[in-house]
Amino acid sequence: MVNFGGHVEALREGDLVNAQLYLIPYNEIKATVFEDQDRVREDTTMKNQTVLNANDKRSGIGSEQKEAEVEEDDEQFFIRVWKMALKDAEEDFRRAREDIWQTIFTAITANDDDADPLARGAHPGNAIKIYVDISQGKGGTESQELLVQMKDVHRAASINSEGLRKLVKKSDKNRKDRQNLSSKLLPLLYTSSLYTGQNMMQDGIGLLRELIAGENNSTNPVSNSSNASLNGAYNDGHFNKLIKRNSANRHQDAIDIRKMEFDWLKRLVQSIPPHDLLPKLVSHRGFHHIKDRNDKRPVENSLSAYEMAWTCGIELCECDIALTKDEKLILAHDENFERLSLDTRHENSKRKVGDLTFKELISMPLSNGVRPPLLIDVLRSASAISEKSKLIIEIKPGNDASAFALARLLIRHPDLRSSVAMIMSFDVATMHRLRAELDRAALPDSRTDFGADACGLPLNAHRRVTSYDHFGTMSSGWLAGMGIGGVVGTPIASHSRHKNGSADLSSIGLSISQMNLDNVPVSPQPGTNMGRAFPSTTGHISSYNNVQADQKQDDKPVATSKSWERPTSDHYRRSLSMPKLMLLTVANPPSVPCELRVQYNELYRVDNWLQHEGEFLDGVYLQYEKEMMTPEGAACLRELSQRFLVGMWGYAERDPDDFETFEWLVKQGNCSFVNSDLPKHFRKELLIKKERLPPRQSRTT
Repeated sequence: MVNFGGHVEALREGDLVNAQLYLIPYNEIKATVFEDQDRVREDTTMKNQTVLNANDKRSGIGSEQKEAEVEEDDEQFFIRVWKMALKDAEEDFRRAREDIWQTIFTAITANDDDADPLARGAHPGNAIKIYVDISQGKGGTESQELLVQMKDVHRAASINSEGLRKLVKKSDKNRKDRQNLSSKLLPLLYTSSLYTGQNMMQDGIGLLRELIAGENNSTNPVSNSSNASLNGAYNDGHFNKLIKRNSANRHQDAIDIRKMEFDWLKRLVQSIPPHDLLPKLVSHRGFHHIKDRNDKRPVENSLSAYEMAWTCGIELCECDIALTKDEKLILAHDENFERLSLDTRHENSKRKVGDLTFKELISMPLSNGVRPPLLIDVLRSASAISEKSKLIIEIKPGNDASAFALARLLIRHPDLRSSVAMIMSFDVATMHRLRAELDRAALPDSRTDFGADACGLPLNAHRRVTSYDHFGTMSSGWLAGMGIGGVVGTPIASHSRHKNGSADLSSIGLSISQMNLDNVPVSPQPGTNMGRAFPSTTGHISSYNNVQADQKQDDKPVATSKSWERPTSDHYRRSLSMPKLMLLTVANPPSVPCELRVQYNELYRVDNWLQHEGEFLDGVYLQYEKEMMTPEGAACLRELSQRFLVGMWGYAERDPDDFETFEWLVKQGNCSFVNSDLPKHFRKELLIKKERLPPRQSRTT
């Protein structure tokens, strides 16, 4: 079960909060499906007005249809509201695409370059190429801003079309005694420009991303640090005059303090049993200080925080990721760097990470003087330090663009997959979409007569091995793109190039097929090892098992410890070292619409959340509750661990964070992951001594 309504609201308040794009009122329309069909419709007028007002309020463009004065039954009302939502979504998608192309052709017309014959009557792909050339010729960021706009438009259209499809599915499932609406409404959806236009938009995103990445990597991004955006950060004259102190002693004190913390961490690791406990301990945001002090420990989510933890013997470290404006995955917990920035007056410290480019982030060092690290840099450090050094990655709710960028990174860099132990998020819809994306890379392509290579890509697919992909986010082809349906594309054929070597991109956007139509999910069957048949030697899936019936009650478990089995896609993901995928939950009332609440004595509810259309996530990351430290609570955790992996997170300084709690949760609750900020009191017998370290011997040369 996917909390799609919460996912829509998280996007509305997250990635798309400033996009001014229409998102369907999914929860309001869904509420009409589950009403009692036998009661007298005394509140028909009130219900109609409520849903119609929600539709009008969220469209942003205003629907012309008004409330019908005549009585309607439930089915007629649902059809009318559904069609209104489709019309509003389709019109908003058309308007947004028109704005994009108007921006492109306005720039081309203003440039008035008669020397380029492709500018006259330009095809879509050629128009994008010319626009990028114009933007980069001026040294502006227009191309990057256009990419952000196109991604937002595509994401809104994808959410709207998927929401409309799910509403029809829920209606048919709940109203079995009525007419099947799939045959009546889905043809309208699949032939609408809302659905077919997504493919052209996806092609444009892939092409634009490729063109921008190619230009950015042609020069060293750090070599341009002399620009005003880098140098102007500290020229405002607001620094106080330095006070002269004994700098040599202060420097030695700082070294001594860091050395004591380093030695303490090494002793702590040596005191933890290496086989059954140490592999379950997760260093939250690396080895950092919960009060953001960097005189003792590195700053959270910094490269040094992870390298210090791994070199001391910690195996698992947790991090948070964010996607910059130019699609670089960096480590960041907050939506901006105001809390951790060295210069809190810098205007960029208050801007959202998604509104900043990587170049702008370099100009804004953290409080310890270093920049926020790229995710790929942290993964490469983990790979170099030890095969046991691994990262656990959290994706924030409403930031599914980060999830798809992460999928692209893992597909493109198979050597770094083993350095990612697990990926998690509070947004269950994002996690299931990420699972589908990684499964598509892991399973052989069923549309070709070729097998798959070690990366999960079809052997006949074009793989660009680009040595200057420093950021790990370059797409592998023109069609690599936004979320579900993004596949590895093919290069521009040689016959599609002009005599002067320029590419003819006129074919971009001509295909209207949806990439996920043949990726049919299949449920695991009781008594079998796999839910899918293994692929044949030609790369085809030889057969599929029947999809088992949907669960009738949401709060009933869909699997037991005896019958739950992994589908074939999970087998391939494990064979390709793909990371585990887990759902974060809360025990307190949710603060974000997509958060799912579950308490220790009702853990059977998570079974339905982790299952979606026959495929499963690997486990659940629970919020700590004090009752879990009782025999009853531990028994509940152990029972859940027979079906899924179990992790544990808690609040710093509010929940216990010590070795005794960690040991209980692992040994009695059978938890596979337990977060810790590694405070000084984690093991009382290892408290850092206050005395100063022996003075260092000075060397003479």
